[in-house]
Amino acid sequence: FVLLNGPQFIEAARVLAETLTKAHPDDTPGLLAAAFERLTGRLPDDAEQATLARMYAAQHAWYTAHPEAAAAYLKTGERPVDVALPPIPLAAAANVINALMNYDGAVVKR
Repeated sequence: FVLLNGPQFIEAARVLAETLTKAHPDDTPGLLAAAFERLTGRLPDDAEQATLARMYAAQHAWYTAHPEAAAAYLKTGERPVDVALPPIPLAAAANVINALMNYDGAVVKR
């Protein structure tokens, strides 16, 4: 549960989402593929890319209906949120990245 709900992991997902949002403006598929590659060391295949797109769309829709939840989610952690970035797509991307941080392909187990 720490990987999914710990404030340090939520904050890390948000910071990566901010970085990738700046690197891939107006390119959500590119942002999601870059996040997947950073966290797994490889690009997503077509099925994985489709799953990421569905996850992002669901999160974006939910935050569109609950914008106050996006603002609250983005405030998690000590690093201030980049207010120049739109909160709803940023929160949606951060949620997908947080899920990816829990993906078996991204977690090293020993």
